[in-house]
Amino acid sequence: MNNSIYRSSNERRTHGLALTLGAPRPQIIWALAMPPDNTLPGLLFDALDAGRITADDGFEIQNADVVLRDGAGGYCLAKISLTLYDRHIINIRRQANLLTQATGAPALPFVVAPEIPDTIRATAAAHNVAVCILPDKYARYGAAG
Repeated sequence: MNNSIYRSSNERRTHGLALTLGAPRPQIIWALAMPPDNTLPGLLFDALDAGRITADDGFEIQNADVVLRDGAGGYCLAKISLTLYDRHIINIRRQANLLTQATGAPALPFVVAPEIPDTIRATAAAHNVAVCILPDKYARYGAAG
């Protein structure tokens, strides 16, 4: 599959999902496997210099599939996968917590998949992670696992 199709479909999908979740005017500032626009790395370097996070924390935040800045001063982080596991929930929650620590702004974590089993929904609820069903029309592009 063409990586640019995968990346652009993930961007469009995540932007739409962020709007659905109530993020006003979301702006993508990071998409895994895409050249960064340096917004997120700049924020992380500033937080590292100020001692709010470690270099390892910064790398962990950048492992989110997509990071958006919403128009209200907060952030959304997404994990997009064909199959979700408990570790995805725990990782995206930790990444959101670290981004909040780095920036001082709220960060909403969410996971996206074509199907989300009840056990994963329960884990997400326990960790305050939003879940979104991936529409079938996008599933053909695949998603990072």
